[in-house]
Amino acid sequence: MLSNDTRVLCEAMQRQLQRELSLQRKLLALAERKRDATVANDLPALEEVIRAEQSLTDELTEYRRIREDLLRRLSVVRGMRGEQRPTLRSLLNGLADPLCDKILALGDELRSILHQLVRVNETNQVIMRTALGMVRQVMSAFTGDTGREGYDRSGNGGEQRGSGGLMNFQA
Repeated sequence: MLSNDTRVLCEAMQRQLQRELSLQRKLLALAERKRDATVANDLPALEEVIRAEQSLTDELTEYRRIREDLLRRLSVVRGMRGEQRPTLRSLLNGLADPLCDKILALGDELRSILHQLVRVNETNQVIMRTALGMVRQVMSAFTGDTGREGYDRSGNGGEQRGSGGLMNFQA
């Protein structure tokens, strides 16, 4: 059985995790829409997704602050002030209550959604970098500018070797 203070904090934590989970699901859906818009080269859809993401990030920052405050308060009630930054699992360990199991399940689900979000965002970054690299190559072909490619295997800098492009235009 939980003490009154612990129960109130656990109920607040459950509500907060549910809110945060809902928001992270929305962000995951937006990240997937961003991927689809990027692949389809749909700039209006991409702009719309980015605006929607930006509006949710402020809300997410506030949710994280509230969750961290609840964790801190729960650690005080549980007498774990000395720990550097206790995890939700360590705070609820040893409390035999169905509410604790629900909270831990929500935490696991949130972690899973965050891992999926990271994977989709990494994929989006790769797609965008690849697209930008292709644009750079096309522009180099048009202007004849090979640009500095860094260093080759022997340590020599990227020197320009003739134009070889479709147009001899220097911007």
